[in-house]
Amino acid sequence: MCCINYEHKTYKKLLKTIPEYNMKVKTPDGKGIIKKTNILKQEVKVRLIDKETNKLSDDLFKYSVDNIQKAKDGKNC
Repeated sequence: MCCINYEHKTYKKLLKTIPEYNMKVKTPDGKGIIKKTNILKQEVKVRLIDKETNKLSDDLFKYSVDNIQKAKDGKNC
């Protein structure tokens, strides 16, 4: 049981650093919206927002949590 307790604490700690699903973020490639998360790898998959059409890309782009910035209010970048 001690392993489960350790894993739970680690998971809760990692969960605090990852942005929420559908949160707007800034990536090295532009603004986008979180569509998938991998808490243990600390990675997210983002659909980028096209600057001209303001539409979401069809493709998902993978980023490390360290390479993105969360929007301050979670809605606007």
